[in-house]
Amino acid sequence: MKVRRSKTLSPAGFTLLELIGALVVTAAVTILSCTIISDHPQTQAREKMADDIRGLNAAVDVYRIFGGSLTGLTSVEDVLLRLKSPTGRSAGNLLDVRLRAEMQTDSEARRPGARVAWNPGQELFEMQHTGDIGAKGFWLDESLASMEIAFDTSRDASGWIADRSMEGEIAKSATPGIGISARVDHADGGTRNFAGAEVLEAPIFSLPAGEYAILDFDLNVRIQNPNPKGLSRILYSIDEGPWMTYDGSVVVVQPGTRIRAFADSTDPAWRSSEKTGDTYVARVVKLNSPRIVSSAPRFDFSTQQVVQVSMEDPNQKGVSKLEFRVDGGPWQSYVKPFDLGVFNFRQHGADIEARAVPVVEHFKRSEIAKTQVGKPGPAAARSSRGKSFLENAMGISQTSRHRVVRAVVAPLAHSAGN
Repeated sequence: MKVRRSKTLSPAGFTLLELIGALVVTAAVTILSCTIISDHPQTQAREKMADDIRGLNAAVDVYRIFGGSLTGLTSVEDVLLRLKSPTGRSAGNLLDVRLRAEMQTDSEARRPGARVAWNPGQELFEMQHTGDIGAKGFWLDESLASMEIAFDTSRDASGWIADRSMEGEIAKSATPGIGISARVDHADGGTRNFAGAEVLEAPIFSLPAGEYAILDFDLNVRIQNPNPKGLSRILYSIDEGPWMTYDGSVVVVQPGTRIRAFADSTDPAWRSSEKTGDTYVARVVKLNSPRIVSSAPRFDFSTQQVVQVSMEDPNQKGVSKLEFRVDGGPWQSYVKPFDLGVFNFRQHGADIEARAVPVVEHFKRSEIAKTQVGKPGPAAARSSRGKSFLENAMGISQTSRHRVVRAVVAPLAHSAGN
């Protein structure tokens, strides 16, 4: 009996081509899933950056409405600083004074990546992915909370920009969130905490504030940054004006000028320094007394009937004028040498006083200089030639005078006898 065997298929499995196809599909799905997952934080960061840009541009619009100008500014940091400054018409600040931009490093800027940049041609903030150094994110720097500005520092609690209308009413114009927490949100989705940041050292002035002689002004002052390069920039203010970026040039200081400066952190790992500086005061200087010069120490009826008096001012030209008086009379302005005659001062001579009087600020009047031109001797005193003052004055000798008297008296006596 023949047994009939049925024909069955043996388990041959998948072919090589089928296996390769399955692996390719699996890899594609895995890569796509990883890309979607890994791109999620970057997408959120870019969306937040876009919101921040809209809020900043709203502040720019309001700043212009109040008469502010952003012409000539080229960096994000400079524009933020200007938006925190007064326009003369605004009712308050447009930005939280603590707001700070974290700028890219040179190496980061060379790599493609989202950044906030300032477009000086259109005067607005925009997102760029290549180009110059931009801002990676924004944060609140508590060390700037006491930044001195010339207007009200109140702000809406829900955001960091307040759009103030011309009537002073507040209308929210920014998306809340930027700078609300003390952290930086990067375009790559990362965050960094700054609660324990190191504090930068305060700037150093080449000439410290204080008193200086008025003759030392105008002063040339430079501001030095004692911190390692790349961690900060120097911001300074003159006479409570807006904060400006120091470019290394000389600051010309006049009497009464007040300068303040601080190291503004550009590295989130460091906090800005304390503000330093004060007022440069001109020390009041007493003028030097004038010098009185006379052509003779005393009058003389025969040889020095007129004495000429002149004066010299030892002070710097243009800071004083000279005044004088004779025998306690009224003070007069000295213009040129003057003469004193013997017949006006024959009893006691002439007492002469002079002083230097300031014609500009920060000087005070000098001590009074004094001198005397002595009175003449007795009128009958004879000179070295044996002639009296009357003989010298008339130009005749005593013998000749007697002859003249006899010549006049004798005829008169003869007439009387007749």
